[in-house]
Amino acid sequence: MEKAKQQYETALYYFPDHALSNNNIGLIFFNEGQKENAVAHFRTAYAFAPRNVEIMCNYALSFHVEGQLDSARVYYNKVLEINPNHTNARKNLNAIAR
Repeated sequence: MEKAKQQYETALYYFPDHALSNNNIGLIFFNEGQKENAVAHFRTAYAFAPRNVEIMCNYALSFHVEGQLDSARVYYNKVLEINPNHTNARKNLNAIAR
């Protein structure tokens, strides 16, 4: 995973507005427990690709991990409007409901 992170960091050095690179490095940071870095990259990714469902789901996750559950619900529901079978959005939305 370290090699992938280095590759995304290099890509973002040259193309800081590349949505998928921001999203993917955000996922790496999230899985490493670096929530603050993950949130920053998810929000940057969403700013550049607000219609991408995977990016939108991670944007919702950025609110979720910060405890902004109303905003997280809004974006998880938007993901589900586009793709009712989106597993992560459904799972995370159900987790909020508990």
